[in-house]
Amino acid sequence: MIPQSEHPKIIHQEKHFDVFFNGPETFTLFEIHDISFLSNLVNDENINKNDNRLLKRFINEATKLNSNNAKTAVIPIQYSKTKNSGQYSTKLTLQNLTKPIKDKIYDFGEYANLDISNKGFTIIYEVAKNNGIQLPAIQELIENRERVFAENKNCWNNSFSTKDNFCFLIQNPIHFVGESCFISKLIDELIFIGKLFLHPDFPPELAFF
Repeated sequence: MIPQSEHPKIIHQEKHFDVFFNGPETFTLFEIHDISFLSNLVNDENINKNDNRLLKRFINEATKLNSNNAKTAVIPIQYSKTKNSGQYSTKLTLQNLTKPIKDKIYDFGEYANLDISNKGFTIIYEVAKNNGIQLPAIQELIENRERVFAENKNCWNNSFSTKDNFCFLIQNPIHFVGESCFISKLIDELIFIGKLFLHPDFPPELAFF
């Protein structure tokens, strides 16, 4: 049970929706990468399975685009509006790598590391707080991320990182066998706030716009 005011609600600001709906269908970002360096990372025995899989996929696609076989390749990465998601996404990305590996890859050139911890949960929490809604489990996750991760990492039995498993819950807040008491409360809050985030003029898939 999540204690709240009698009729909690989210005040939707149309300008935030308009920025997305009136924006381009696609846009392209260009990243410069050392393909040989990425290949060496794949062979690192300390890299986890998910990072290894993502890197191999990126290298394979980047090699196709790097027709002149130059050591340093300029890779075009196209982002498109994802149907019924309220966001842009791309199939060719290194952004889902774990932070230590991502830091190594982007530690050169003119890149600035703007990795934001807990951004999805933080946005949800701040929007809710600005509308007078309390989310204690999400707040606990934001304020004590590493401890919460450590205490709940065994709830999942897959090759994904604990961070990825937590982030997956944002768009898929579904109770599952093996979840901890904390995860159960977190999912309850995500289901609760997801319903409040619904805009009356848009489909449920845009709940976390």
